[in-house]
Amino acid sequence: MNNKTTQLPLSQISYNQGTQFRKDGDPKVQEEYAALMQEGVVFPPIEVVFDGQHYYLWDGFTRYFAATEIGAETIACHITKGSLRDAQILACSANKTNGQPRSTQTKRHIIEFLLADEVWGKKTQDEIATHVGVTRGYVTRIAGENKRHGVSDNVTSNDIGVSDSITPNSTKKSSISAHKQGKRTTQKSKADKKEKKVLLDKVGKPVPKHLVAVFEGVDVITGFVRELDDLHKRVQQSMKTDPLLWHFFVATSFSTDIGNLKRQLKAAMPHAVCAFCGGTHSKTCQACKGGGFLNELRWNTVPKEMK
Repeated sequence: MNNKTTQLPLSQISYNQGTQFRKDGDPKVQEEYAALMQEGVVFPPIEVVFDGQHYYLWDGFTRYFAATEIGAETIACHITKGSLRDAQILACSANKTNGQPRSTQTKRHIIEFLLADEVWGKKTQDEIATHVGVTRGYVTRIAGENKRHGVSDNVTSNDIGVSDSITPNSTKKSSISAHKQGKRTTQKSKADKKEKKVLLDKVGKPVPKHLVAVFEGVDVITGFVRELDDLHKRVQQSMKTDPLLWHFFVATSFSTDIGNLKRQLKAAMPHAVCAFCGGTHSKTCQACKGGGFLNELRWNTVPKEMK
């Protein structure tokens, strides 16, 4: 696939075609990127795949939305020729060594996607692990849990503690080894399940079970923010292509209103479990008003000794 770098209009880039696997982006990072862009800081080009008609974004979503937020018209892109599927496969390797670290849930989603792929599902688990940036053992565990694959062909008997030579003594040793291996696997599986149940808020504290759905639901709000960004961008584009239509439109007021709406939406985002009531939904808690959690603004007002 050939590639080159150029400036592309933001309006020509497709960002919602299944090429973004992570659902755990930090809106605060986007705001920081936007502020830096306004100050003239030059960011590395985002990554897109061009199929002859569409430009599919597969790496650099935070940079893309930050540029949209400040009203930029174009953005530097590293363009690779290929298909939508190529973009999706490339997206599986995004942020494995740089950018915002991917969550366990995101990495699992990526591995499941590759295991189900017609081509990548036939590759070794080592190849999948290398592409995603995880350990082979992690791929093996997920493949087993989803019952899509057994142990890969390149896993030898020695990898699971069983000798090739079968003798009465070796059989006994192999059974003991397999038993120990199975015990370790079971213990690890239980530990992994326990770890999955622990969701941390933005300040690194465990989220109570009754608030997990609330904190995971932040994607709904970020989705609305992105829709506002998209609306802002499309209106600006329409103003340029058909200025007479927008003759009486006050663009500055519109941009201000969009900014205010985004701030209100972001203010609704759960940031941390309430430091005063511990997330107990206490109606008498003046800090969280019975919600059990605080947004970032309220969290910043919490005394240091209580954080």
